[in-house]
Amino acid sequence: SVDRSFCQYVVATGEPLLIGDTCEDDRTRGNPSIEEMGVAAWAGAPIVAADGEVLGTFCVASNRPRTWSDGDADALGTLARSAASEIQLRNELRRSPALTRSLADELQRRDRIGRQSQGMARLARQLSAADSATEISQIVATTGRGTDAPWRNR
Repeated sequence: SVDRSFCQYVVATGEPLLIGDTCEDDRTRGNPSIEEMGVAAWAGAPIVAADGEVLGTFCVASNRPRTWSDGDADALGTLARSAASEIQLRNELRRSPALTRSLADELQRRDRIGRQSQGMARLARQLSAADSATEISQIVATTGRGTDAPWRNR
């Protein structure tokens, strides 16, 4: 459960936490995990999403008290950032098919609009080149039939 986890402190603060002796630290003293799991020392770094949300921790535990080095803290931070990147990449890949479909639909829509615009431009050129009302009537009568009408959706 979360209340037994040392990770709760990292998730709450969003900051790395290194505890050299869990029996001596005020936050963890008396925590059931010390005896149940034999946790004597613990260190964790936050796994942070791109939007800043703390998703969890990348942590290590020791069955003996120890002094955590700056190198230990740096390594945990690097691993936590790597885990966050992996999570983000997997989420993006999950969204990828939907984005691909959406882009394909948009390209089809733009292509249809382009064809309609070309048809309207052709019709405008024909009408502007017409010399008489009779010729305009013929152009309009033949252009508006069936699927040739440039304003019809295809």
